[in-house]
Amino acid sequence: MNPPPSPPTDDSGLPPPPERPDCCGSGCAICVLEIYQDQLERWQAEVERLQAERSGRGGADPGGDADPGGDADPRPP
Repeated sequence: MNPPPSPPTDDSGLPPPPERPDCCGSGCAICVLEIYQDQLERWQAEVERLQAERSGRGGADPGGDADPGGDADPRPP
């Protein structure tokens, strides 16, 4: 089985945001707007990841203890 095709991108090379669906307003148990919100959050995370990758940051620091100002002396005491 083939993986799903990658979404098209715009001139920036970033994936386009998901299209907002029309809600029928009937109070459905699972509203299309809830699904849209989930898709929008995943899209935003992907865009942030791609932008971080492009800027050379490579994403969040997994250790969480990096010096963001770069002032720490990397040599041991």
